[in-house]
Amino acid sequence: MRAKFFKPLFLTGLSLAMMGQSASAQNASELPVPNLRKDILSAIKAPTPNLTPIQSDVIPVGLPVKILYAGPQITGNFVLTITITKRDAATANSEPQPISQSTLHITGLTSETYAVTNLPENLDGLQIGAILRDENQNLVLETAYPVPVLSNSLRILNLSPPILSTVDNAQSPEFTSVETINGKIVLPRNARLLSGSTYHVQLLENALAGGVSIQMAAQGSGLAIAEDQTIDFSLDRGLWERRDTPDLAFKAWITDPHGRKVYVMSQPVGYNGPEIEYALRMDSLKQGKDTKRGRNLDPSLLAQTLVQGEVQFDPVKGIPDQARLKIQLKQDRGDYNLNPVLTEQTFVLRGMETRMAFNLTTDSTHFDPYAPAPFLSVALTDNSGRVYYESGEVRAREDRNIIRLYPR
Repeated sequence: MRAKFFKPLFLTGLSLAMMGQSASAQNASELPVPNLRKDILSAIKAPTPNLTPIQSDVIPVGLPVKILYAGPQITGNFVLTITITKRDAATANSEPQPISQSTLHITGLTSETYAVTNLPENLDGLQIGAILRDENQNLVLETAYPVPVLSNSLRILNLSPPILSTVDNAQSPEFTSVETINGKIVLPRNARLLSGSTYHVQLLENALAGGVSIQMAAQGSGLAIAEDQTIDFSLDRGLWERRDTPDLAFKAWITDPHGRKVYVMSQPVGYNGPEIEYALRMDSLKQGKDTKRGRNLDPSLLAQTLVQGEVQFDPVKGIPDQARLKIQLKQDRGDYNLNPVLTEQTFVLRGMETRMAFNLTTDSTHFDPYAPAPFLSVALTDNSGRVYYESGEVRAREDRNIIRLYPR
């Protein structure tokens, strides 16, 4: 009887022992990791896997920045940009390249503003600066010079109004004479100027192919104090002997006490000598996110149209002394004598000229085939503005125009 029960009990104990070892292997905290050697993979003709090594995440270093502003309070929508740049020490006179940049959208600016920007690991040649622009991307405030970055400690940046560029007199030729140019800035109706506003007038070389070149013949600025909606200005232009006669045009604008443009020219005005008193008409600069006026667009990106031709007349009434020939290109809005002027040019007649060539430029959008073409209006006057001959409003063409004047 005992022999019958021995074999089943022995097999049961052996099974329990094997199950215990299997359970202990499954419950072990460390499992054996198979090691697939390259020689084993090559022996069975299996491709060797390309494994990417695991790298620890690099946490960028934050550089705290404090922006200081000591000027009058400004309100509105602004964009504050903080930029870290690096200059290449191996390349002489190289421009600093941006390394890191932070942008803050703010409403108004207080005396202290705190921000954080990313700082790269290599600090060699790093410097930091900041600029503030309004919603039309006009430059309002900037740091006068970049501040070196030597560590990740707090950097303090002072914002101030931008400094207007001046003419480099060292590159100017020796002037043989000087002429004085007088004129007035005409403000729009019901215009209001804040105390401390500034007017800016420049006389630049006009490029007919689009825009204005960087060569400046004269410039001036002063406090914008208006009388009867006009501001008088005066410029001194140096003259020297040169073979070519450059085509010059005026550029003018008015800034508020914070340096923001508030009035800009609505039309170009050509320059034709110091004997003419020029009128530079202003338009109010509209503020808002949906307007492009006031943005610093490259003038060469704007398509231009050249309107040229010749003015002819028979001097049956004679020509007054110091006569003026005033040529205007007007937009056709259906308002007689109230069509807005797109561009204009004035000549002083030196003698008994009866044929005068002219060149005007305007935006090509004014010659849209689905809109009426602009008008050309020409008048010959004396120096006080009395009209002797005029053309009326003649439809302009993009090619050559022949304009006849008739006695008034």
